[in-house]
Amino acid sequence: MLKRKVFIMKGYWVGDGYMGYVNGNYMLFACEEDYLDYICEAA
Repeated sequence: MLKRKVFIMKGYWVGDGYMGYVNGNYMLFACEEDYLDYICEAA
């Protein structure tokens, strides 16, 4: 059986970068790509 992890990106742009949702809190990232890299590495 093949198992896959599904990542749901949740966030929004602000003046200083991208606010991405991580473990119940929003964190500021330089861009959306940095947010995606972070959540993929955390899994």
